[in-house]
Amino acid sequence: MRPISSPETVTDHGDHVVISADTCLQEQALWPGSPAEIARMLANAEAALDALKDEFELWMEQEAARLGPLLEDYLAESSPMQKHMLYRALHDIRGNASSFGNALAGQIADHMCKLFDAAGSVPAAMVEAHIHAIQAVVREKALTGEHPVGGAIIKELARAAAARVQVPE
Repeated sequence: MRPISSPETVTDHGDHVVISADTCLQEQALWPGSPAEIARMLANAEAALDALKDEFELWMEQEAARLGPLLEDYLAESSPMQKHMLYRALHDIRGNASSFGNALAGQIADHMCKLFDAAGSVPAAMVEAHIHAIQAVVREKALTGEHPVGGAIIKELARAAAARVQVPE
């Protein structure tokens, strides 16, 4: 670890006092550390993630469950606000699914986000199919495209979407 620098200093100027803050914590935060320290920090981070793994499944189930009411609202009133709320939830799943150990749900959410981005209007049946697919892969614990159900779902969604909308890679 880098040596600690000078402690806090107080300078009296007669009519006022200036206190200079100790910068050792800032310097330590900015110091990259030795390879051993970096390896230790990475090991600690991985251990913290492992400790949370039991909660990942629950979090993913909660994210998938959150899609249900959002889909109902979107189908009832396909307003820009409803679309935004659904897109935001899909975007969250897209970003968090790999961390939660469910890359396939993230892939499906990514595909739906790209559909929304590429074609301002997406058929309601297509949106519904994607949401139900996410919920199914989470429920069935189909974590990757190698899972027989998961792989079939992602292929069918991609085929159906390609027939309607050109989706960017």
